[in-house]
Amino acid sequence: MPKKSTLPQTNAKYGRFRYPPNDQYIGKSLELYGQWCETEVDLFRQLLRVGDTVIDAGANIGSYTVPLSQMVGATGTVYAFEPQAFLASILSTNLIENSCTNARVLTVALGNHSGTVSLPNFDYFAAKNFGGVSFENMIDIASKTKNINVPMVTLDDTLVLDSLRLLKLDIENMELQCLQGAKKIITKFNPFIYLEYDRGDYAEEIVTFLEDLGYSCYMHKSKLFVAENFKKNPENVFGRTVCVNLLCAPENAKIKGLKRVTFK
Repeated sequence: MPKKSTLPQTNAKYGRFRYPPNDQYIGKSLELYGQWCETEVDLFRQLLRVGDTVIDAGANIGSYTVPLSQMVGATGTVYAFEPQAFLASILSTNLIENSCTNARVLTVALGNHSGTVSLPNFDYFAAKNFGGVSFENMIDIASKTKNINVPMVTLDDTLVLDSLRLLKLDIENMELQCLQGAKKIITKFNPFIYLEYDRGDYAEEIVTFLEDLGYSCYMHKSKLFVAENFKKNPENVFGRTVCVNLLCAPENAKIKGLKRVTFK
């Protein structure tokens, strides 16, 4: 008989998901609530159409990739970037489990030049927020443990696209570098851009960079816990924690109900 998998699996709003057993955020949310940051998924649903192309950078185990794949349908494509090989393996498994044949997984980091970054060889069964790993802080960590060199590429040099509707970035303080390495794609297709904005290290630089390309940036917040969750679980283990992001829209788009962010 085949050996039973050590990775837990759960039924969730958009299908069945495997996840690291002690993942403190995404895995825990899928286990307890059957969803992750549903407010963000609702926003993506408003932006996307069947047949669209999406880039999901920092795809982790696919909690966004799977619903994005379902939204754009068989004629659309989702490019999912996840540099942590173990998470990318789970991501691929979740895509297969949920018949997401329009998704492509790329196990590379994204930046503003080609090269390599060092990633510690984590124990993925330990308690950790694996989605919060920042390559900016890897030098000190990697010097104290075994590390793996991961290729780093730019989007402009990696993808040949006919269109792009949404560029979603959750890559832990590498957002600005990724945008710089995707300037040609952004200028050509003017996609909606959705990126993590909860640290502030490069806040002004990111907003200024995008405004120079004709974008307007808006604050968007998503609670980790909502009472109306898929599993109808009333227990709130995340307290008042929210994900803070920017929705960046090309100049011809009309955005209502969100506060604009600008440093001008």
